[in-house]
Amino acid sequence: MKKFFTLLIVANSVFSGVSAQNQEPILVIDNKLEVYADEFVREYGQFADGYVDEDLPSLIERYADYRLQIYDAEQRRLDTAASVRAAREYYQNYLVTKHIAEGAKAKKIIAQLAGECGIQYRVEHIQVNLNTYQPADTAAAYYKAEKIRTRLLSGADFALTARQISDDPSANFNGGDLGYISVLEMPNNSFAQYVKSHVNSNEISAPILCAKAYHIIKVSDSRPAVDSVTVSCIEIRKTKKRRADDSLYLLANQICEKIKSGEDFASLQKKHSYQQGSQKLALFEAVARYGVQLNNLKYSGNAYDKPCDTYDSYLIVKLEKLHPRGQDRNMEELAKSRFLVSDRYKELTSQFIDSVKNVSGYSAPSDYGGLTKAIDETIFDGEWVPQDGLTLIDDQLFTFGGRPYSIGDFAKYIYENQKPCNTTSIKLYLDNKIKDMTDQLALNAAPKMLLRRYPQYQSLIHEYTFPILYSLADKYNKTEQKAENYSDVEEYYKKNSLNYLSGYSLYLRIFEPVDGASPKKVMKAANDISGDIAKMPDRALLKPVAADTFQLGENHVADIVIRGFNSAEYSYPADKVIKLTQQNSIVTVKVLEEPHPVELSQIFPQVSNEYRKTLKSEYVRILRQKYNLKISKDAESILKELF
Repeated sequence: MKKFFTLLIVANSVFSGVSAQNQEPILVIDNKLEVYADEFVREYGQFADGYVDEDLPSLIERYADYRLQIYDAEQRRLDTAASVRAAREYYQNYLVTKHIAEGAKAKKIIAQLAGECGIQYRVEHIQVNLNTYQPADTAAAYYKAEKIRTRLLSGADFALTARQISDDPSANFNGGDLGYISVLEMPNNSFAQYVKSHVNSNEISAPILCAKAYHIIKVSDSRPAVDSVTVSCIEIRKTKKRRADDSLYLLANQICEKIKSGEDFASLQKKHSYQQGSQKLALFEAVARYGVQLNNLKYSGNAYDKPCDTYDSYLIVKLEKLHPRGQDRNMEELAKSRFLVSDRYKELTSQFIDSVKNVSGYSAPSDYGGLTKAIDETIFDGEWVPQDGLTLIDDQLFTFGGRPYSIGDFAKYIYENQKPCNTTSIKLYLDNKIKDMTDQLALNAAPKMLLRRYPQYQSLIHEYTFPILYSLADKYNKTEQKAENYSDVEEYYKKNSLNYLSGYSLYLRIFEPVDGASPKKVMKAANDISGDIAKMPDRALLKPVAADTFQLGENHVADIVIRGFNSAEYSYPADKVIKLTQQNSIVTVKVLEEPHPVELSQIFPQVSNEYRKTLKSEYVRILRQKYNLKISKDAESILKELF
């Protein structure tokens, strides 16, 4: 059964246009709504959370109740609520992004990006952060980066300079050395393009802007990509006693010399190292642990020729083996995420938007009428206020999807969406704004275009709103409100107080029968002492094991007795001596306190949750009476056959 649920979850995570509607429906609600097996799979995570161990028939019943509540919410027109509309709009936009990102052109670009992971580049960098994107801050950061570059070109040591100046926190310990990385592990495309075009050059780059920082880059090497390495290490631990005369550092240097002269690394490791043997590590973990030494070991079998001085050790590293990077799903996902923020994705999005504009009959206006003169230079600071009546001018400017848009519509859009910019030409500003406005219209129109082309998208959008409708149904029926209201919960508690009793408080004395003792005599001896907890047993018959007012979980024998009393399997005084044959134990019982109702304040969350379930069950019962629900007798076999 668990394998079946795993398949459901996997199927639910993958979008497919294939429908199971060639099968008969598994549910029919109100003789109108037919629900198919593929819907059960896609919505599994929404209605089955917390119930994965239920059998399939129970889950089908639970799904039927879930869909009944969705159907009832739609009949009450709760699907027109603002939260549902917002969710629908969000998912429509997601489908547009998905459509662009999963098109043939996008897949080709993503495959190309993933393919570029086959090479790793040895990269060092110095980072200069921007405080803001304001021109003054950008210029100041660039000027600082240029001064650093000049210093490097004059012969300054790159690693030392990185430690002193770089805004990358990791430079403190790696000297700006990023090791061998693929293009997908670089900050952005500009960074990656420079690296790919300057392989092995050792040149100092001009400042390159990546997000909120300038980078100065040096590329010193490249190699086929690896994702893990096998590393051996000679680790000489420092001690306070020997640190003063640096004898350990001298020893580490002597070992390096012996390695260079041909002595066996493994023998030296066995003799001197705290750490023995070798380890296979992910590349990022190995670099984090062994840093510059590992970065400088390009080929398997090489050992670094200088000891690395760390806080508590001297390290001498040997690179035993490079493990090539194979087909890596993580790299494919990384390639896709990089594509979604790349210029190439923007180009495909722009092409898609242009195609929507063409279908919508849009053509750019040749001029903007009197709007050009009505806008002044305050627009560049985002502070323009339209003249009276300007937003009411109904002279047509363009049409989109058969709807005319006036100069007044455009003026209103500009006013509501203005922000400071670097443009100084009003004509150029208006050209940019008309593009922004019509791009947004195209993106708003795109989902409808996609829905006409791909009808299955409508089902996905509809299903995306189900959890919101489900919660709105709860609000409509005031389920949560009642379940959190103390007086409502208290009333429910009073009607069901016998369900909320404390357990017995029992003093238990646990004995083992002495080997060879008569069972009858053993039981008689136990009965003789059962009424008096101070009375000692006949040790020729009973061997004491434990005695206490036990809590559940403290003693496995006591647990059996406590659970027996709480479930009414045992009762007092009928069961004041209990024989547990399998446990080879005799237990005498003294009731210190009988069960009594627990105060509501002590168990409010528990009672509230059970009251919530009761309200839900009652609501579902009413819905099953209100709407005609039919569950196919073949629903279970259809689901098993399909998945």
